[in-house]
Amino acid sequence: MGTVTNHMTGMPKAMLLNGKEWRPDNSNNLDFSKSEERAVIRFLSEWFDESDKISLKTSGSTGFPKQIWVEKSALVDSANRTIQYFGLQKGMKALLCLSPEFIAGKMMIIRSLIGELNLITTSFQSNPLFSLTEEIDFAAMVPLQISLAMELSPEKLPLIKSLILGGSAIGTALEESLRKLPNPVFHTYGMTETLSHIAVRRLNGESASQWFEAMPDVSLSLHSDGILVIDAPYLSIRELKTNDIAEFNAFGRFRIIGRADDVIISAANKIHPVDLEMKIYNLLGLKCYISARTEVSGGDSLVLVLEQAGSVKDLYRLWRQLESFLEMHEIPRFIFELNEVPMLDSGKTDRRGLRQKVQSFFEHPQPFANNP
Repeated sequence: MGTVTNHMTGMPKAMLLNGKEWRPDNSNNLDFSKSEERAVIRFLSEWFDESDKISLKTSGSTGFPKQIWVEKSALVDSANRTIQYFGLQKGMKALLCLSPEFIAGKMMIIRSLIGELNLITTSFQSNPLFSLTEEIDFAAMVPLQISLAMELSPEKLPLIKSLILGGSAIGTALEESLRKLPNPVFHTYGMTETLSHIAVRRLNGESASQWFEAMPDVSLSLHSDGILVIDAPYLSIRELKTNDIAEFNAFGRFRIIGRADDVIISAANKIHPVDLEMKIYNLLGLKCYISARTEVSGGDSLVLVLEQAGSVKDLYRLWRQLESFLEMHEIPRFIFELNEVPMLDSGKTDRRGLRQKVQSFFEHPQPFANNP
């Protein structure tokens, strides 16, 4: 593929999109009929405009989505670091199954442009492997997508040679399933402000770990309140205080305990929902969500949310197990059945929406609730 260099960015101004060469001057002459292809071309039109900056939309996991502006050169630097870290080579195939509306999708397009990869598009929703028929060298998904792919299209999983997962925590059940995959799978840590990932951990194979390792030229520390702080000079990031509570091990690696604004204060104890969810799964093999209801007298009461609650006998047995395994302050006071847990557009659990549903349930009771 010949390359045309953009005088503003000093990078290729042509790329392979589903095997077809895209250039600004010939895009109307080729059949880019898929909605996903049109989404890529819309982004590329913005990327190659006269501005040195581009707008990004945050995921909304800590509030309403907001728009920020960043230098295009910073996204180029971030893309180059991913290309080097994962050893991506010209001509490899990259899978785009994340909407370019968010940073993860944008970065896959930029990596493909810079690395001269062949960008293959599939559905931005649900199971991204449903229609996939060819091998992919590098793919990025959110945990919900790979979970559905493993359930609905397990025969397609070997087509993905290297996979990164990001955007949210990975549940224990899913992580156990991912360990069985033969090809490398990584969990990444990052956010819109860091232009994709700044730390990585391997999920399967001999180097699998529960701890994230910072990428080159990234420094991490803890604020006095336990919040993770990021320094990444190549992104012009200095002491960026995240919203994540973390801990470090003796080797300088870290793990995320939970989000600061997700913390539930119950009887003067701080409960991190993700941490407690993982603990319950490890003890009982139960997939669940931890939320809370605000009491009239003030304070929060823990609520265990299940997508399938089972019979009263099952619930009683579950309650006794929780009493046996959990600390007193960790035991939920209520069990709540919810057929569909709310999710954000980015694929993360909508903790705020979940709590609103729980609170609304208790203010306007439905047929099922259980408090043994």
